[in-house]
Amino acid sequence: MNCFRDAFGQLLDYCCYPDVRNASKVFVVGEPELDFATKKYLEFINKEFNIPIDYLQVEL
Repeated sequence: MNCFRDAFGQLLDYCCYPDVRNASKVFVVGEPELDFATKKYLEFINKEFNIPIDYLQVEL
């Protein structure tokens, strides 16, 4: 999913920047439904690196 790849670096910065580590969860927001591969990737990121990133689908 392109929206996830576009947002990931910025969200990682929000979660890991020194003295600003107070986000309990951050979201990538996009129109498309979350596909299987991206869902598995999110699960891996959350489990392996303990980074609280999730996806929120919105209809425009």
